[in-house]
Amino acid sequence: MGHFMLIDYVIFLATLAVSVLIGVYFGFAKGGQQSTKEFLLGDRRMPVIPTALSLMVSFQSGILILGFSSEMYMKGTNIIFHAVGVVIALPLAAWIYQPIFYKLQLTSAYEYLELRYNSVLVRKIGSLLFMLTTLLYMSIAMYAPAIALCAVSGLSVEFLVVATGLACTFYTALGGLKAVVWTDAFQAVVMYVGFLLIIIEGIRKVGGIDKVWSIGVDGGRIRADLDPNPFVYMSVWTVMLGTAFGWVSIYGTNQTAVQRYTSLSSLRKARLSLLLVIPGVLLMIPMVCFTGVLMYAYYAHCDPLDLKLISNRDQLLPYFTVEVLSSIHGLPGIFLASLYSGTLSTVSSGLNSIAAVVWEDFLKPKFEHRISDQRATQITKLTAFLFGMLAIFLALLAQHLGGVLQAAMTVINVFGGPLSGMFLFGMLFPWANKQGALAGVAVSVGVVGWICTGAQIIKPYQQSLPRSTAGCTNSSLFPGADTFNETMLAGLLNSTALPLEDVQLNGISYVYKLSYKLYGVVGILLVFLVGAPVSLITSRLQIDTTLSDLMWPQLTTICCCLLPRQFKQSMESNHVKSRVKVIVSPRKKQLNRDRGERIRSLLCEQGLKESGCEQPMLYKLEAHRKSLESILA
Repeated sequence: MGHFMLIDYVIFLATLAVSVLIGVYFGFAKGGQQSTKEFLLGDRRMPVIPTALSLMVSFQSGILILGFSSEMYMKGTNIIFHAVGVVIALPLAAWIYQPIFYKLQLTSAYEYLELRYNSVLVRKIGSLLFMLTTLLYMSIAMYAPAIALCAVSGLSVEFLVVATGLACTFYTALGGLKAVVWTDAFQAVVMYVGFLLIIIEGIRKVGGIDKVWSIGVDGGRIRADLDPNPFVYMSVWTVMLGTAFGWVSIYGTNQTAVQRYTSLSSLRKARLSLLLVIPGVLLMIPMVCFTGVLMYAYYAHCDPLDLKLISNRDQLLPYFTVEVLSSIHGLPGIFLASLYSGTLSTVSSGLNSIAAVVWEDFLKPKFEHRISDQRATQITKLTAFLFGMLAIFLALLAQHLGGVLQAAMTVINVFGGPLSGMFLFGMLFPWANKQGALAGVAVSVGVVGWICTGAQIIKPYQQSLPRSTAGCTNSSLFPGADTFNETMLAGLLNSTALPLEDVQLNGISYVYKLSYKLYGVVGILLVFLVGAPVSLITSRLQIDTTLSDLMWPQLTTICCCLLPRQFKQSMESNHVKSRVKVIVSPRKKQLNRDRGERIRSLLCEQGLKESGCEQPMLYKLEAHRKSLESILA
């Protein structure tokens, strides 16, 4: 097997250095980040293409890269239909969620929950769930690639975690959203280049793409399982359905995504940035998945897992890359840089989003009128730094507490679906209220948590596709090891573990066999199934028509026969009133009277008086939008 050389480490460190320098530039260019609006939203003037790249790589971490390639190697090609699910999800997110969030121009996505459910408690629950899941995911995004690489790179877990964590924290805290978006764009290019080089050199080593394909077909790796049963490990349908449900919520309600597209100057640009993610995903995911097939073609007759040359499946890609690319100096370093580019983008995006949520949802209501905006910006920078340190600490802690990683993944799966369901419930169900949302989330978290925890403990799916060590030789295993003889090889082969079988479950425990891809779907549906009847009972079938501007705009078209006439009239005939209310409404209840008077005064000064300055015409409002937004900024 090959190894990392000095040039490889230099390339990896250079990638970190470029990311840091981008943060330094945006931290000091044109006076630096002087306001919370600039630090958290890029002054709402971010360019479309870098934002689209940032939206893509923010959710394509090193975990996904290592996991998808090893999944293809171990279980076959069903996982590649994840790309189809994402392609379905993105237009839906642009159609359902973006018009609402962009119209509201919120910094924190969870402010929507307070507006919709008239409850600060619901908003803070949503914010806390986001912060918890994002913090854990950032920690795993740093820890998992470090564990995979330490065995083949010579670098320690501590160095990899601390180096990437400090780099992310530094440029995020210094340069804000502008630095995060532009470093994401740079890291996306590094990821594409790295995987393209791996694929080209891997195909050459195997003997051509035709041979890669034929070996994959013969080994059962090129196959599509069309079984619609949700209680199989993974099929085409569960992958597409689970991904579509999960990612429409991620790109529609996750703070990281909402913050990106509300940083653009128009709804058209926001939609374009989201739709431009589609070609990026259709290129990246098949590249990563094909790398898994390529690995199998290379190791079809000499599997490194069975030979115990690596300790877990996540080390397959680093091991393969070092062995295949080590003959060309610098290429292993490019792979290391491309893998950690995914980690850098995920962590930096998470830190910037957590800083936004902490300020908007917890600190701003208390300190907005007591400190200057410049001091508030310093607080958000400090928040990003502190959470970066916390994520590094949790990532380092994970290697000493083996159950932490499993527990963290359980928490992420448990809370992701219910949190998304709370948003979707409010947008699609006119009767939805605080009681229904809280009841739905509580039941959803409980049920999904039970299923997920049980599945993590029992691990019902342990079977993988056949692997072979029949073709292993001295030269293929240990180049240059002349003393390694056939007797030693036979002893090594005889020590390999027997193939594992899936666990047989019956009765209520059979639910643990539910495909993990469907956890998010179950979480969202449970919020609806519990929240809807609770809301109907507690609201006594009364609808607050003043909330119509917080609903999905197409609801009156699709559900025209099911909605009360009063509600439909509120959404259709009072569209101007709704837009005025959303754009100029205060973001905190305690500021209602003060800001309302300031807005009324401005409208009167601008000659927009109409019925006591209460209902300006839409075209007049549009003409003076900048003046209104300057008040609310």
